[in-house]
Amino acid sequence: MDKGGIILKSYKYRLYPNKEQKERLVETLDTCRHLYNTSLGSRKLQAELYQLPIAKQWITVKTQSKSLPVQKKHDKYSCVIG
Repeated sequence: MDKGGIILKSYKYRLYPNKEQKERLVETLDTCRHLYNTSLGSRKLQAELYQLPIAKQWITVKTQSKSLPVQKKHDKYSCVIG
């Protein structure tokens, strides 16, 4: 497909994991989902608080990324944070 001179190409892969690999994939995806939802919840809460004069700074993706090494110390996040 051509969009302004840029050709976009995609690939599809099919996985046939064994039982152990399935369990690992599910665990990793659940951890990613939980981490994403927790981060999103923090930003939504900050957005609500930002309407008050008390809060002076937004939580940014950069700020949250800096906190990932601390979160990696928790066993539940260690499998997805590099």
